[in-house]
Amino acid sequence: FDNVNWKDGKIKKDKEVTLYTVKGDDGNSYVVADIPGLIEGASNGIGLGHEFLRHIERCRLLVHVVDAAGTEGRDPVEDIRVMMDELRRYNEDLLKKPMLIAANKTDVIMDDGTDPVQRIREAFPDIPVYPISAFTHSGTNELIHGIWNILKDMPKDVQVFEKEFDVNYRDDETLPYTVELIEGKYVVEGP
Repeated sequence: FDNVNWKDGKIKKDKEVTLYTVKGDDGNSYVVADIPGLIEGASNGIGLGHEFLRHIERCRLLVHVVDAAGTEGRDPVEDIRVMMDELRRYNEDLLKKPMLIAANKTDVIMDDGTDPVQRIREAFPDIPVYPISAFTHSGTNELIHGIWNILKDMPKDVQVFEKEFDVNYRDDETLPYTVELIEGKYVVEGP
């Protein structure tokens, strides 16, 4: 992962989640799901609560991205506590997943004698904290490597969920579907 270009790796985007493939120059890769922020009450279905949280269940590693600079007047430590509490309320097993914290917006931290990244580290001593700036890309390579260093040793088990809905075909549901590899991408077509 010495030369990573993940801006061009977008593979899916819908109203909730964007997926990116992070590819290293060594041929290794992993998929990152950019899941919009959890709000307080998400575990009770507030906002898009359960829709977001359902996606998180399938992730092998969680990276909490917080505004370390507090540019909107929010406390990053409290924001992380809220996220953790929502995860616990929804499914306590989510807290057993490996986690990282990406302390974002380090390029706009005001020098007022306090270090918000250090405050985050002290509040969550068991979770690695990566100071980054998504704007300047400072620290992003370290975060990408940190993610890979955890994922490379993890089993690649896929969690299977119960079917949430029935598909009703207008036509014959026994029609075949096709799977083709076109320019390195799989194209699945069917009824």
